Amino acid sequence: MLDGLTLEGEDDKLDEQEDAEERQGEKSDRDENEHLTPPTPIETPTAPVKTPIDIEAAIEEPVAEGRGYHICKESAYIRQIQEGIGRASNLLNSCAVPLGIQVVKEATGNENESGGLAEEWEIPDGIDFVMATVMDAMEGLNPTYEEAKKHPDWPWWKEAIEVEWKALEDNGTWKLVERPEGVNVVGCKWVLKIKKNSAGEVKKYKARLVARGFTQIHGVDYYETYTPVAHLATVRLLLAIANRNKWPIESFDFNSAYLNSILKGDEAVFLEQPKGYKQGNPRHYVYKLLKTLYGLKQGMKNWYDALLEALQQLGFHRTEADHGTFIKKWADGQIVILAVHVDDCLVTGSSKELISKFKVKMNEKYKLTDLGPSSWLLRIKITRDLARQTIALSQHAYINAILTRFNFDDLKPSAVPMDHNQPLGHSQCPTALVDIARMKNVPYREAVGSLMYAPMGTRPDITFGVTTVA
Repeated sequence: MLDGLTLEGEDDKLDEQEDAEERQGEKSDRDENEHLTPPTPIETPTAPVKTPIDIEAAIEEPVAEGRGYHICKESAYIRQIQEGIGRASNLLNSCAVPLGIQVVKEATGNENESGGLAEEWEIPDGIDFVMATVMDAMEGLNPTYEEAKKHPDWPWWKEAIEVEWKALEDNGTWKLVERPEGVNVVGCKWVLKIKKNSAGEVKKYKARLVARGFTQIHGVDYYETYTPVAHLATVRLLLAIANRNKWPIESFDFNSAYLNSILKGDEAVFLEQPKGYKQGNPRHYVYKLLKTLYGLKQGMKNWYDALLEALQQLGFHRTEADHGTFIKKWADGQIVILAVHVDDCLVTGSSKELISKFKVKMNEKYKLTDLGPSSWLLRIKITRDLARQTIALSQHAYINAILTRFNFDDLKPSAVPMDHNQPLGHSQCPTALVDIARMKNVPYREAVGSLMYAPMGTRPDITFGVTTVA
């Protein structure tokens, strides 16, 4: 028994000795591995170390391909605008250069040599793929006074300004007085315009001194402003009646119509002296208006009241349906009908002789320009064939001007103005800030607004499309 117990105790000691030797071997292996592979330190946030760029290596390293860099050159049109010859739009807050036209900047060295775009390249003003405005207005170039002085056609503009100034002086429009204290003095400016005929050709240079009526104060220097004019529907009706009865159709316009009306006694309007025609010190002297000037709030109404009184003296009475239309009847059944749209007039009747007599008497009261048989009225071309007894109205020049202005010359024409099944809603409006900012520079409202006159005149077929997108 004792021998057996002694042997079992010795076996346990041997097992413990083998386990100790095994643990010692594992520890030696770990120490050897730690000696070969140094311990990885714990990363702590430190300031980034800027490594100098190896320029030669960067040049040799291939650059990712991208859009080709296109070297733009300014066109003659852009150069003229930058030099002050012409302008892109009549709007006060419009850019000097038309929308969508990229202004060429001087090279800054940011372009990469592989044809890719440099990282700092940006589209000027953030404008991308928008309609380009290449015309000044629907009927031609309307420069400011300062711009016109830089134009090569300044002698024609100057002559037009001289003619307008002489008309103002001869008409007794104002008198020079000392600047009163505590009164509102209205500013003024020269408005220049190239007038065109039905073919879109330059007819004459027109200058007009216009008061800045937006500086007037209601109840102080003006009161009522509403003025009726002949409706386009009335004009079309008169043309149809005249053509059906083979009546003559003639037109005329009044010379400086607003200057023919006198300011009322309770309307005291003072005007700043215009550019180029200042007398004395403009800080001390201003003009007191005796007659109505273009641009005044009450100017159109005063002219209508004066014209109404003159026509009533000649035996005309205005229609109840349209206060811009006047009729005179004779006992023998003869009739003369007049449609007035501010200073543009259309006259027709059963007797050409009576029409001629009327124009002579009207000219004695207010100077007018006889345009003869009507072929162009309110930017509408009138084509009449007496032999076939047909008449046609067209706004060809007006519509072409719109297409050119918004760069739509090369669009494919469509027989259908708009698909009525095409859904339009707020879901199609831009929602991202970038898209909203870009759309602010797209002349969408200007393009739609310029189309509003065509459905009212001669294109009722596009009425649905225009009103839908409006």
